[in-house]
Amino acid sequence: MRVSKNFIIGLLIFLGLAGVVASSFFVDYRNITSRASKTKPAVQVPESTTPPQAKIVEEEKIKFVAVGDFDSEARFDQTLTNIKKAEPAYTLALGDLSYGKIPEQQWCDKVNSVLGNKPFEIVPGNHDIEPKSQLTNFSRCLPNRINNIVGSYPDRYYFDKGKTLRTIVISPDVAINGNPNKFNPGSEELLWVEKILQDAKEQKIRWVVVAMHKNCLTIGEKTCEIGQTLNNLLIKNNVDLILQGHEHNYMRSDQLALSPTCLNILPNKVNPKSCTVPSKTSQYDKGNGSILAIVGTGGAELRDINKNSASFPLFSKFLGKFNDPTYGVLVVEVSNNKLSAKMIENTTGTVKDTFTIDYKITP
Repeated sequence: MRVSKNFIIGLLIFLGLAGVVASSFFVDYRNITSRASKTKPAVQVPESTTPPQAKIVEEEKIKFVAVGDFDSEARFDQTLTNIKKAEPAYTLALGDLSYGKIPEQQWCDKVNSVLGNKPFEIVPGNHDIEPKSQLTNFSRCLPNRINNIVGSYPDRYYFDKGKTLRTIVISPDVAINGNPNKFNPGSEELLWVEKILQDAKEQKIRWVVVAMHKNCLTIGEKTCEIGQTLNNLLIKNNVDLILQGHEHNYMRSDQLALSPTCLNILPNKVNPKSCTVPSKTSQYDKGNGSILAIVGTGGAELRDINKNSASFPLFSKFLGKFNDPTYGVLVVEVSNNKLSAKMIENTTGTVKDTFTIDYKITP
């Protein structure tokens, strides 16, 4: 069959137009699908069912300062400045405040001018009563500023910080208002301490601190003025920290503990090694004994350490007139699971001693 020239030309023109249309269609289709993919709503991913991470809450810490034997001069002023820098919730003033060198109100004014209304709780010393000073005047210008105090301020009292800490203040061998405060066996004073310690156990209060002015175990010049009965009672009850002044230096024991092989810890006598729980790192475990810290470094003239004392093996750290003489304060921090303390020098802020007691949770 013969195909005319005109037919062939027409066919070619038709096919060319069809190709253009087809090409245009595919280009438009690609554009449409591209735009559709851009405007297509995002697929909604369901929120995770994993609960959010629990908020980490820092454990509350109770910070306080303990120091005694202040005097009234420049070193006392430095002690006040050191206390202020520590920012404690309260201070335990471990007795022997002004030594009668300035009126009580004037001495209190010094404290209040630096520390304001922060609690500066008096622990009476033998130089705070007549004839040196009048304790009534001191307690008037440095009143109790802790809300939940129980007892008679400043003679004998205690207060709690929740279930974390109980602080007990007593005045053995410091005569107040005609009471000689002899903590003898069976005495009302000793029975009061026993009751408060037992109550702390029943209330499940984690830490117990007992503060007083005078001493029993010491490597200074003093003797056992508070009596062995009281001293052994505190250790028997595993009081975590015993705080004292009176000696014008710093002494800190290892943990002291009574046991079948250590029925009593005798002052200035050779005691069995089992009477102490030593630690080369000054890290101790709660329940193994009591740490004694004598902090008579608030400003009064320092005295020497007696390295020949039979009680010397009981102590882990000491600072005295001829042994790294230091004026400073003991800063104590207490949380539910740890009691830690640092002896901080007044002018340089140097840490001269540190120790910790850990509460270990048993399965």
